[in-house]
Amino acid sequence: MECRLLSDKVLVKLLKADNETAFKEVYNRYWNPLYKKTYNKIRRHDIAEEIVQNVFVKLWEKRTTSAILHLENYLQTAVKYQVINHFKSLLIKEKYINSLKEKNFETEDAAATKFLVDDLNLIINKAIHELPEKTQMIFNLSRSENYSVKQISESMHLSEKAVEYHITKSLARLRLHLKEIVSLMIVVILTSFFY
Repeated sequence: MECRLLSDKVLVKLLKADNETAFKEVYNRYWNPLYKKTYNKIRRHDIAEEIVQNVFVKLWEKRTTSAILHLENYLQTAVKYQVINHFKSLLIKEKYINSLKEKNFETEDAAATKFLVDDLNLIINKAIHELPEKTQMIFNLSRSENYSVKQISESMHLSEKAVEYHITKSLARLRLHLKEIVSLMIVVILTSFFY
């Protein structure tokens, strides 16, 4: 059957009878004009394509129940309402985001800071656990327990130079691990500051 020669009324009747060829003809006949109209309103290709595709999907899904008197008007009205719904959803999202920013600015800032501190602690702990066991012990005594080099030397029966070596080694390892997170923290802080 040559659907290109058929009128819209006949195509609608064939659609109601589940004729896929008729649907393809409607799609080919109206996709470009509907897309151009949608794009002129939205000015985004991806969203315009999505809206037009949704209109055709709904046309196919409701082909047996829709009362279509004039196919072109039906499709244009469907696109119009999809565009309106798109703009409504954008407004709702914008209002929601603005209200969150206003109400939760301090909470978000505190949560972001806590998140960064937690991440930093995880990275530090991971870096410490990757150290040799003796170096870990010396580092923990030095930084967590606030032991002096001399106290660590006496308690572990090591020379002070050996203790200093282990502390220096652990700090160098930490610097390497922290270099990556500091860059990320700067980006996060700047992003939260400017937005």
